[in-house]
Amino acid sequence: MTEMVLTKGNQPINKILIAYDKFDNVLSRETIQYFDGDGVSSKVLFVYNSKNKPTKTEYYFRNQLTRTLNKTFDNAGNLLTESESKENKISNRTIKVDNKFEQVFLKEDGTVSAKHVSETNANSELFTKYDAQNNIISTEKKILSTSGKTVEKQSEDFLGKVKKTEKYQYNYKNDLSKKEDFLDGQLESYTVFEYANDLLTKVTAYTKNNQEDYRLEYKYVGSNQTEELSYYRNELANRKVKEYDTNNNCIKETSYTKDGQIINVSTFKYTCK
Repeated sequence: MTEMVLTKGNQPINKILIAYDKFDNVLSRETIQYFDGDGVSSKVLFVYNSKNKPTKTEYYFRNQLTRTLNKTFDNAGNLLTESESKENKISNRTIKVDNKFEQVFLKEDGTVSAKHVSETNANSELFTKYDAQNNIISTEKKILSTSGKTVEKQSEDFLGKVKKTEKYQYNYKNDLSKKEDFLDGQLESYTVFEYANDLLTKVTAYTKNNQEDYRLEYKYVGSNQTEELSYYRNELANRKVKEYDTNNNCIKETSYTKDGQIINVSTFKYTCK
């Protein structure tokens, strides 16, 4: 069981409880939001087959079942079908055909309201959205490197007539080193990632005019504490400190204002799974 609690002024804001089976599969995940001291629960329950694939997922709000997701897999563990139901009515279904997954969304009367198609190839992934008349609404294409890393993501909104492109660069250790964002072919912004001793030390975002927009700096104190400093336009905005146990599990996270005032505190408890 894992327990995560977010507090502010010694009062709980929310709590997350996660239970596992002996194979470390998540059996349940419950989120409790607190409003004036009263907790409101949202819970997800998982059922697995003999190969540890999730065949059924149930979603609850205030202990009432709201929707159910069912999946089937082949003997190799590949997803074959997926269907979602609400109040015992199927709201969408997914079928695999060759290297494509076709997800159909249904209205109350059973007619099609939309369709999503995912296609995976050796060096690319394509995701296409259609409306009820089978017209393309949007597409998203990922181009992959030989190691499976995304090197470019192309998104096109056919309704808004907007094209966005993200380009990714990696260092010799295959860590992300630069991300560029383009709008209709023009550079809008870019982000640079820096490392030291295999640890991320700085993330800096720049405008298209090479002006610094925001910056994240990471400091490591031994093996049990990290500090994240957030800057906006080169001015400190806030900072976050994380503490870890001997198993490298985060046990406490504290957020501060730039003046050192505590914003909120999250604590994490771990027991046997």
